[in-house]
Amino acid sequence: MQSVIHSTTTNAFLNTVKLDHAVWKAGIYQRISEGRFDESAGDHTACRLGKWYFEGYGAKHYQQLSSFKDLNSPHKAVHEYGNQALEAGARGDMETLVAALEAMEDAGHQVVTFIDQLQEELAKK
Repeated sequence: MQSVIHSTTTNAFLNTVKLDHAVWKAGIYQRISEGRFDESAGDHTACRLGKWYFEGYGAKHYQQLSSFKDLNSPHKAVHEYGNQALEAGARGDMETLVAALEAMEDAGHQVVTFIDQLQEELAKK
């Protein structure tokens, strides 16, 4: 029973994280549209997924899984590219801003893919 509870809780958490990152990216777009380029969006260790990945239940129980390991790089990239877009906007460099947003979206798709793979891997356990 405890295993089922952990599995269900982890699945719900990971689905929430997918939504968190959509909201986080929307925040980047909102800052850009409002010209609020001076606000940092934080790094990948400060968000809910980052805390779970580096300090929380994920770090303690799933670090041996390949899909868990694969998640870090694109997750870090989402945050880096979002911040790069804000920095480019502050400089008025629209070409770099657009390129950073495109890279952020690509990395975001990878995050979702690896979360899906992690959920599949956990379902087999």
